[in-house]
Amino acid sequence: MSALDTVKAQLDALHKNNKPWSNHGLLTMYEFGETIGGLDRCYYFGYGKDLYHFDHFMGQFQNKLPELVNLHSYSIEGSKYEEDVHKVLVDVVSGLDLSHTQFVFVLAEKDIGTKKGALMTRCLIRHKPQ
Repeated sequence: MSALDTVKAQLDALHKNNKPWSNHGLLTMYEFGETIGGLDRCYYFGYGKDLYHFDHFMGQFQNKLPELVNLHSYSIEGSKYEEDVHKVLVDVVSGLDLSHTQFVFVLAEKDIGTKKGALMTRCLIRHKPQ
């Protein structure tokens, strides 16, 4: 999958978080997390956090990135490759209040395990325009 396809797959799952089953979108995000599920600190949200259990991830995601859960729509605003990572900028329209928020997906190629070679989300952070 390309960097854009990887981001689209995740956002499409979040669009209807509870289809085809409860929290499918959040589970998709968890499965695409590059360092999630291990015992080492994970920097998925931009700071160190223990995310070895799905419940830990789900709680953090819903608290830190609520605009993404059951989002109304999204558009890809840009993509670039630098320093061995892909950065994809997206504009998301919240399903809560139709407000716009931009996020950056930082993707890296998994180098070990069953997902070796796949692009995975290293971190997902709010975009702060400069």
